[in-house]
Amino acid sequence: EGTSTSPFSNRDLSKYKALYKYSDPKYPEEEGSDPPPSDEEVLFGIISSIANLALENQHPLNRWTKVVNTMLEKIPNNPRIDKLRVINLFEADMNFFFGALWNRKLVKHAEKKNMLGQEQWGNRAGKCAMDAVMLKQLSFMVSKLTRTTLISFDKDAKACYDRMVMSLVNLLAQQIGMPAKVCKFISATMDAAHYHVKTSLGISEEHYESTVDRPLYGSGQGKKDAPSEWLVLSTLIMEVMSEKTKGAFFCDPENRLSVQRNLDGFVDDVTAFTNDFQASLQQLVTWETILSNMQVAAQWWEQLLHATGGKLELSKCFFYVIDWISDKKTGRVRPATIEETPGQIELIQSEDASTILIERKDTHSAHRTLGTWMNGTEGQKAALIVLREKSNHFYRAFGTSAMTQRAA
Repeated sequence: EGTSTSPFSNRDLSKYKALYKYSDPKYPEEEGSDPPPSDEEVLFGIISSIANLALENQHPLNRWTKVVNTMLEKIPNNPRIDKLRVINLFEADMNFFFGALWNRKLVKHAEKKNMLGQEQWGNRAGKCAMDAVMLKQLSFMVSKLTRTTLISFDKDAKACYDRMVMSLVNLLAQQIGMPAKVCKFISATMDAAHYHVKTSLGISEEHYESTVDRPLYGSGQGKKDAPSEWLVLSTLIMEVMSEKTKGAFFCDPENRLSVQRNLDGFVDDVTAFTNDFQASLQQLVTWETILSNMQVAAQWWEQLLHATGGKLELSKCFFYVIDWISDKKTGRVRPATIEETPGQIELIQSEDASTILIERKDTHSAHRTLGTWMNGTEGQKAALIVLREKSNHFYRAFGTSAMTQRAA
């Protein structure tokens, strides 16, 4: 089975997997002697030696500098150039080598030293998207149970892997513990890379590359160390957020247990929170004050993202204002509508100083986040509706198909 890796040398990932599985049976070794190395250990030892020699001499292999870009439609049947996802196809051994240096060495070392914070849930062992979703849902639930004001702001970074400033990423990597020569070698390899474009007609003969006048930024989707690089960079941004926002605070009735969080993120999907929990319990703060705090926090995030090479995907940004009022007709406490809390968030884009009005959703309006559906006040009702519709769709499809019971 072939893969799309190593498009020029044809040393795709499946061949390396075949080498790893291949083992020529050995004769039984004598008692007291070390067992001879297996065939796959010898083969991969040679491959590893070549990679280490390239690193020691700061000279990447020529085939490592040939990259193929292929484009996938984010939206089916919509080939607009701004709606295409660019995937970089690298040499399989180079990609594995760089990934091992970042993922298996640097990130593990950073986790052991507690250098990656608690707010980024993506690209980390033992953490998953559902952790961030659960914290978001619990935050909404606490607001509902205590009838306290909470404002959430969902934001998405545009092409986060493609916009990173790699010089800053390398400095952060060295701060954590990566040797300078490793950072220099990876940077030299990417600076020398020639990017070809792959279409249905084949791979282009011409290429583009990074130059002094027009440098290429980012690591690119498809590079195995890109997730770890974004993890290190986003952790820095999340740490600096505390300089201008206190986030959200929650505690138990006796104030023995408490938690304070600025935001929760999974890769480039981030949800920020602001509240004044104890003042809201005593009705000493208004939603306008909390919204102004979120305005400052949202603008600060945009500025930090811009300073590190990123940009907000404004079409995916929105916020909730969860406030509670007593209904005059029924006497029950209910979520306030947008008309009853008419606040907005405006962001000034650092790129061109233009002002953008961020979409505000009603608390009953559901949104999709990390594979599930939720809104600000109704728990999992939205997810239940979507799952029921999917189940009914499959039920009708199977019920009307000509598939026999044996074939099913």
